[in-house]
Amino acid sequence: LSVTAGVEQNSLSWDAVSGATDYKIYWNTTGNVDSSSSAITVNGATTYDHLFLTGGTTYYYRVSSVVGGVESALSVQQGATPAEPAYSVTFRYDGTLSRAIKFSPDGTKLFVLINSGYNSNGIQQFELSTPWDLRTRIEFNNYAYDKFIKYQFNVAGGGSNDSKWTNDFHFNQDGTKLFLLSDSANADDARVREYNLATPYEISSVDSSSQQVHVIEESNSTQSHIDHPNSFDFNNDGTKITVGGWDGNNSSNQRIYEFSLAGPYDFSSITRLGVAFDQSFFDKFDTGGSDPPNALIWKADGTKLLYLKGSVGEVYSYSVTVPFDLGSTLTAEGLKATLVESSATCFTGLTLNVAQDRLFYVANDRLANGSCGYGSSVDMIMGSMPFQW
Repeated sequence: LSVTAGVEQNSLSWDAVSGATDYKIYWNTTGNVDSSSSAITVNGATTYDHLFLTGGTTYYYRVSSVVGGVESALSVQQGATPAEPAYSVTFRYDGTLSRAIKFSPDGTKLFVLINSGYNSNGIQQFELSTPWDLRTRIEFNNYAYDKFIKYQFNVAGGGSNDSKWTNDFHFNQDGTKLFLLSDSANADDARVREYNLATPYEISSVDSSSQQVHVIEESNSTQSHIDHPNSFDFNNDGTKITVGGWDGNNSSNQRIYEFSLAGPYDFSSITRLGVAFDQSFFDKFDTGGSDPPNALIWKADGTKLLYLKGSVGEVYSYSVTVPFDLGSTLTAEGLKATLVESSATCFTGLTLNVAQDRLFYVANDRLANGSCGYGSSVDMIMGSMPFQW
């Protein structure tokens, strides 16, 4: 017996038995299936789709054959957990844009990076009563920020616009450090801001005095660089980062660079790796248009990279021959997912659950003129959908 999970359904198949006229499928959601469990009779066929199931619930099965009116012993038990369908939730943050989305490893905390202009960046933390379910976040009334844990990032040193735009963030593996990706006062270099957290994955425990500013890319007339960083991701041990964005004031000059660090999540030294992944390299991604990556996500084993094209909500996948190494042979695998919203949406952030079998995204409504920006009627949208690499 083999059971394959789908969206709100499981597909079963089993070996044919000579002379069998019927097969019986016994099932439940508690395990230890036996002949007293719920039963489905299948006439002759060796496949069956169990439909209209509850996503996220595990279903267990055993099958028997009927030959000459005699039922065989039950097969070895197998189980599968069907996925929930795609969904989205909408709420209002007046004049504020979402930029990125992350979770705690257990899925009980949701974090959204928001900004409302130059040097006005914060992270909103939501508690989820059901892990990984955006629909179970704590509700609030309109724009009542005080119902949530929020950290507004202030700047230590530099000009008044030193942090400019902050576009992405990550925690280290144990949640005791927070890293924010931003550009600088004159938008001429890419920076990572590092903070300590007294309590893992608890934004209210950020120690603002612990801020360290690490320059990733500086403006350099002899070398292309990223001065508008949009997204980044670590490798599996935090010794390397992949950064995407663009060079200059033209978003058509897309860039994706890789850097090695001094050690796990240690930015005391930062070294660009491999060739300059400038426009000629970026063209290999071949997504069309001029979208810089609004999200970059590595598969856990480093063999594939996801790229979010934010203007249309398309997610593309690329494989590499050496884990976490874009300098190795890169193969475009094409469109992997289209995020479920209308064309009037600007997609800004993407993440996966720990199992990497479900996508989560954050987006904003477009303004009346069709652009992505700040406005009094901009809604923030978060959604989730099944995903397969």
